[in-house]
Amino acid sequence: MLLKVENLSVHYDGMLALAGVNLQVSEGEVVSILGSNGAGKSTFINAVSGMLKITSGNIAFEGKSVTEIPAYERVPLGIVQIPEGRKLFPAMTVEENLLMGSTHKAARKCRKESLEEVYSFLPRLRERRSQIAKSLSGGEQQMVAIARALQSKPKLLMFDEPSLGLSPLLVQELFALVKRISERGITVLLVEQNVKKTPQIVDRSYVLENGAIVMECTGSELLNNDLIQKAFLGM
Repeated sequence: MLLKVENLSVHYDGMLALAGVNLQVSEGEVVSILGSNGAGKSTFINAVSGMLKITSGNIAFEGKSVTEIPAYERVPLGIVQIPEGRKLFPAMTVEENLLMGSTHKAARKCRKESLEEVYSFLPRLRERRSQIAKSLSGGEQQMVAIARALQSKPKLLMFDEPSLGLSPLLVQELFALVKRISERGITVLLVEQNVKKTPQIVDRSYVLENGAIVMECTGSELLNNDLIQKAFLGM
């Protein structure tokens, strides 16, 4: 088991944001966490990456607890998050942004090889390598955020609302890209609100409601069950 979360509870701004969440992700899977606004999706992913202090519970990665390990030490282990809103360095070039993803020791050793690999995987970024990040389109900025994360050599790549603010065409491209990443052997945990596209690429989905997991199902079950979508996702 690559990631195992047990009885995870988190208080955020004095409120109980997650209540006893249990979740697991096997190596090579694409797993999504779905739910409406305020369900606790981003809180969960921030807790796994170490950005939020948890109230109780345990987070294990590759069989070892990382609950007490700070965020900056989780990245070298292979736990890498692509944050909501991309969080690029706007005044830096595309390539400078990418290099910021390979700052830990293991990633620095193969920085040049990783950069070339990313450019081969996302050739549009090679064309934009000297362009200032803030001048890119929203879709291109999302590509930079993904490529920067790949530079960190992730074992578990976590996406936080990656389709937010993108046009339908770019959303289509994004989900195809997520699928290609998983085919490269990287395990994916996807936090999303797009319940039409997400089930098409995932192995399993967890549905969060009011900070608790209310359902676990396969992508096809979610896609084909109108009752689930209406009851839990407001569709």
